[in-house]
Amino acid sequence: MSAAACHTNGQGQLAQQGNTGTCGRPPCPEPCLPPTGHITHYNSPWGHGLTVWRTGIGYCPPPQAFSTAMGQPGNTFALRAPTPRHVATHQGRSDRVLLTGTGRASEPSSSSSPSILHAWQTAAELCTDYYGWVPDEIEVHGDEATLADALLDGRLRVISDGSFKNELGTAAVQILVKHGGCHQIIIRCQTPGLPQDQSPYRSELIGLLAGIMAVDWLLEQWFPNILTGPKVRIACDGLSAIEMAFEDRPLSPTDAQFDLVSSIREAILRSSVDWAPQHVYGHLDKSNLFDELSWWEKRNLEVDGMAVEYRKELETANHLIAPNPRFFTELAAMYVADTKQSCLDPQFIQECVTLRALRSRWRDKGTISAEAESEIAWDTMGRAMQSLPAGLQRWSTTNNNKNPGVNLYQGKDQPRKGKGKYI
Repeated sequence: MSAAACHTNGQGQLAQQGNTGTCGRPPCPEPCLPPTGHITHYNSPWGHGLTVWRTGIGYCPPPQAFSTAMGQPGNTFALRAPTPRHVATHQGRSDRVLLTGTGRASEPSSSSSPSILHAWQTAAELCTDYYGWVPDEIEVHGDEATLADALLDGRLRVISDGSFKNELGTAAVQILVKHGGCHQIIIRCQTPGLPQDQSPYRSELIGLLAGIMAVDWLLEQWFPNILTGPKVRIACDGLSAIEMAFEDRPLSPTDAQFDLVSSIREAILRSSVDWAPQHVYGHLDKSNLFDELSWWEKRNLEVDGMAVEYRKELETANHLIAPNPRFFTELAAMYVADTKQSCLDPQFIQECVTLRALRSRWRDKGTISAEAESEIAWDTMGRAMQSLPAGLQRWSTTNNNKNPGVNLYQGKDQPRKGKGKYI
């Protein structure tokens, strides 16, 4: 992406290549007059357009409102900023630009001033297709210094939640102070990993990792020489995610989402923060009035809505396939055919080793044709076989070579081939 892809024109408008965007959000009563050229652009780690809004200038519609093809004639649209906001975001594909973020015009901040966005940018520049992950979006609302002071005093709170549907997962995080005004950091991200790895559990886990990374960046930027780590309470409504991430229980490579759980545990070990995990019950607005909910429960509803909204934005943009890199804190990773696996799945490994030879045997013996293989409900067959005693499984495998099913007589005596029920 070139630096000229997006810039302010000095008359309170943002020059944007491509189609004109619109937004239905209420305008700010004050005009937005950002200085020219105060939006910084980078190449993103996974071929996405990466834009860092250092002082929250300008106002762009949400990603689904417009999509810009690079190199088309430029258009402009008027911008007004509803609230002060610093935004870091990377979205879209290499040939498209998707911009998000709002903010009030302000003077450019010094490049040496501490900001979580600096740490986010540094980490993003280290990412490749195979190694390194950072959240997609970071928004700083209000005064970041206030949040840094709250971190040092042990008053900072982190709440995250995930969303999942049709093999597409997202997560959202709020970093804020309890009853601390409008100062907050908001994070949104697509859940990395293969489509078959996506689940509500994985989305909850990536939200926790994003929150841990962001707080560590905040501490690194504002208090790089601190000796005693401050305490931060972190919460989500996924009880299994909280327990697996923070409790001292054995972890095996065969555990579900081993890559993320092990990465979170390593991030906690490296962190200077004293983490205090907490489980929060979610979706309580279905049976309670919003005002009746606790502070944590209200924040959980907010991040849940953010995660759902972001998932819908990705669906609208047709950005359905997530990156699948090795995390910065992932000490051990398993690759099959140059693709990282979320855990050590013995059945999948067995298939990788034996399936090619087995198909060759089927073809040579005329047992199962390629057309018949695609018509067989293998998951159903697997569940049926696993429901049998181990000895019966071995017997059926040995004595039923010409049928993909198990043709067994199920009686009190030993099973006999050729009679009884077809499973």
